[in-house]
Amino acid sequence: FLPDRPAHREALPRILPAMKALYVRTRCGAALTFNWAYGDVIARLHGTTAMSVARPTAVQIRSVRDGFGPGEMLFRLYPEGDDRTLVALAINFDVSRASHPLLRWMSKNGPDFRHAWNLGFGIMTLRGVEEEAARTAGAPQRPSSGQAGSGPLKLLGPAHLAPLAPLLRRGRVEIMEADSGGRVAQAVVAERVEAATDVVKGIVERPGDWSDFMRAIEVTDDRPIEGGRAFKMGFSFPAFSVRTDMEMQTGPDGCDLVSNAGQLKRSLISVRDVADGGSTLLSSSGRVRLRQAGRLMRRMIDDDPSFGHALNAAVVMSLSRSFRQRAEGRR
Repeated sequence: FLPDRPAHREALPRILPAMKALYVRTRCGAALTFNWAYGDVIARLHGTTAMSVARPTAVQIRSVRDGFGPGEMLFRLYPEGDDRTLVALAINFDVSRASHPLLRWMSKNGPDFRHAWNLGFGIMTLRGVEEEAARTAGAPQRPSSGQAGSGPLKLLGPAHLAPLAPLLRRGRVEIMEADSGGRVAQAVVAERVEAATDVVKGIVERPGDWSDFMRAIEVTDDRPIEGGRAFKMGFSFPAFSVRTDMEMQTGPDGCDLVSNAGQLKRSLISVRDVADGGSTLLSSSGRVRLRQAGRLMRRMIDDDPSFGHALNAAVVMSLSRSFRQRAEGRR
């Protein structure tokens, strides 16, 4: 982990391909600080990071100046036999105080952006660590692609949600699934909503109201169709915007959305709600074809395939979190 030797300095950009430059400033035992530069497509950030290693079980990375804002990452390593390791990552950066104005703007205008960014960056980092560890060990490497796969989504029903109950009492659960070619199969989010199921369904199945509590989303031309609703949905950011058509089909246990035209054509999102006493177990699954949203997005995903997976996770999490907060009266 410590980027103080040539081999290690080469490893960190392989883990995070957008990491363009490293300069070690100080070292003391198993701890050091280094300057870095990250990105260049939309925003280039500079920062100073402190890293310390408690061999063989932990690595801490803490922001010292600028960069993604104050915060840290903590890796915990749990050996499983002689040739496997379980890696757990805790991450929390306050990107509302990042050095680049774009990240600060997105944090201000999207209340879920900080959570989505931490989730996405954590996924990118973990996938990068996994791939670099396999390369270093000479193990077979799984294919990696930021493109979206195909086929139906695999939804979490009551039988799947029951074993997750202990985790759902503490927070949300997110599952990322890749297909055999390393493409995005789906992102799934499950969480407990402290509201009755009919309240949750009423919020999810009225897309014309989404713009009231999701600032980054603009819904227009919302109209009834057989079995559900059709509408146009857009996302607007300083560097790019996305527009796509959506159709929603509703049923007794949730709804299914598909984009039949527009920049996100063939994207799928499904939401299921299961009553749990006076609460609701909400599960959202999605495969959003963000790579086809434009040349800029395509370049960002192709530069780091993990970014495609991270974006899918962030989009599904933002939707689920928004529905939950609205249902619980926090928006």
